[in-house]
Amino acid sequence: MSATFTITQTPASKDLWIYPNGDYYTDLTAYGDTNNYECVDESRVIPDTNTYVYTTSTSIVSDLYNFENHTTENGTINNIVLYTRAKSHLVTPDSSATYDMRLEISGSTFFSSEATYGTDINLSTDYNIFSCLWVNNPETENAWTWTDIDNMIAGISCDSPTKTYYNYISPARRPIADGAESSGNLVKSGGGSSASLYEHIDEAELDTNNYLYVPTYGGFSSHSFVMDEYDSIGESGEIIAFRMYVVARRTGGGIQMQLSVYESGSEISNTGDVALTDDWETYSLELTSHPTTSAALTFADVNSWELMVGVGESTGVTGRIAQMYSQVEYDRTLNPEIRTTQCYVKVNYTPSSSSCYLHKPSNYIFNNSREVKKINFFNNNRKVYDLQRNSKNLSMSGIEYYDTSMKESEASDRLEVLKDMSENETYITLSGFDDSNLNTEWVITNMNKNKSSSNPNIWNWSMELEKYDV
Repeated sequence: MSATFTITQTPASKDLWIYPNGDYYTDLTAYGDTNNYECVDESRVIPDTNTYVYTTSTSIVSDLYNFENHTTENGTINNIVLYTRAKSHLVTPDSSATYDMRLEISGSTFFSSEATYGTDINLSTDYNIFSCLWVNNPETENAWTWTDIDNMIAGISCDSPTKTYYNYISPARRPIADGAESSGNLVKSGGGSSASLYEHIDEAELDTNNYLYVPTYGGFSSHSFVMDEYDSIGESGEIIAFRMYVVARRTGGGIQMQLSVYESGSEISNTGDVALTDDWETYSLELTSHPTTSAALTFADVNSWELMVGVGESTGVTGRIAQMYSQVEYDRTLNPEIRTTQCYVKVNYTPSSSSCYLHKPSNYIFNNSREVKKINFFNNNRKVYDLQRNSKNLSMSGIEYYDTSMKESEASDRLEVLKDMSENETYITLSGFDDSNLNTEWVITNMNKNKSSSNPNIWNWSMELEKYDV
């Protein structure tokens, strides 16, 4: 009878994640890091949208990256999946835009649309993760090899065709400083902690606890404000309309307000007197051409203007101004930034089968029980149900020691293989026992090993197993 038994295992498939570690070819612009690959090499679970590569090119451009090598992984490669995380900044791209993931193998290019599983990619203004899967190496049409993985070159190809957004309404522009024009005595609610008036009317969200007003006997008072410029996100083109907005109310009857536009120190347009109501309401001034030249409005025009608001007062009754902003409507032509912030590859593989050879256990306990359910009724009757479920458990323990006849001479090496098997989350197969009940498939539920306190060359081991149902 053999003094040893064998444990074999084919582990469940695993995933290896590899990331760019160098630039192979770059067309896109790096943002946030020096090299392009550094902008997209973050871990898949910790995306960093402060670093990315981008383009506004109307023709297709590409970035390709070298990737990390595998280390101790082995076995059969089932497939690879290429991932990117990308978006179109601020606005969606034109319908003719291209965004492709790609592999470069021996000088040949393979796009995501050619993958075993791949779809057309449509970018939005939010970052999304895109993927494509290749079962085989598309160049050789054979299964992937670990050499293929170590030679991995992958990346993206994309463009940003010119797109026109008709009747586009710009983001709101708000006051950024007090202007040069003023009259009367416009003051801040509560006095405020800042000397600047504009900080009481520049909130994006309306705050009616912060406002400007005229104190008692202040009379009609006004002040101009410098607005944030419109070219800060690249607006250009002919303006259809410019609109100034103010949110205000009165504290009593008969109070009026006036909105004005100043250019080079002179008033060029105003609303005239507008009667306020008791409720917070939005009032506006609209211009569709230059008030003095009748020419089409330009962004240079509106960026040079100061916007003024004035409000009346009468024996302690006044108006309150809580918010000011402006917008332009125009046909916007632009090439949005196409941004990519991550690029990585998942290699799915099944590790090679492994075997562990141990001396036969000092003892084992095999339990083969049948699950039975008993029910007691209130009339003292009893029924017994056979649920026809078998529970097979195996407990075994033994010792290992240095043995040159074994595949691994060192006991610690043999038990380390067993420990790895117990952590692989898949079944094992026992063989070499005289008891045929044991020579079958099991799942290791618990495994322990420790060095003998009396002899450091001897290791004690034990494990609990449950029958695996194929």
